Amino acid sequence: MQRSPSVRRAVRSLGIALALAAALASAGCASGGLPWPWRGADGVERGDDGRWHDADGRFAIADLARVSSRAADSAPTPSTPAFERIRVAGAVLAYRASTGATLTMLRECGRGDAPAAVLARQLRIGIRGADEEVIESRAVTLRGDDGWQQLFRAYEGSRAVLVRSVTLRGGGCTMDWVLVDASDPAVDAAFERWWQSFEPSRGGAS
Repeated sequence: MQRSPSVRRAVRSLGIALALAAALASAGCASGGLPWPWRGADGVERGDDGRWHDADGRFAIADLARVSSRAADSAPTPSTPAFERIRVAGAVLAYRASTGATLTMLRECGRGDAPAAVLARQLRIGIRGADEEVIESRAVTLRGDDGWQQLFRAYEGSRAVLVRSVTLRGGGCTMDWVLVDASDPAVDAAFERWWQSFEPSRGGAS
């Protein structure tokens, strides 16, 4: 049965809302990392190449724990953030940074042909506590697929965090990467390298 747009938006925002709540919690309450090997919510498994692969061969993406520690021309330093895998409901993959930030990857297919900018806006307004003011908003592309990146604040009571999201459309599917607490430049840079490592199968992110 086809989900209504309002139901789809609610489901898509669930994992992000949980990530937001986790990031706003104290770092000392962070959940432990997952034992190895681990399978993601949508059946992703780590391959021999160290990348996450969809069980049906639809996409591959780098392991954030590896991507984050490899700056282009430098070795890891004491200030390089560490990442551990965590479970977030509705997410294909999720990580927590040593700074307390959370980084999630979500996917939903069959949403129609809405532009990435519209889907990104739906994502933002579906997050309780999201500020109406957008700090950054721009088009992005990845391997021929159109996307949209935005930066905004979200509030939990009187506390505020920066949220950066990337929404990518391809092959009839929507991919969302969400960084909750983008205040640390090193974590923000790792997030950029992570989503840009995404490689859909031939025909797009299907």
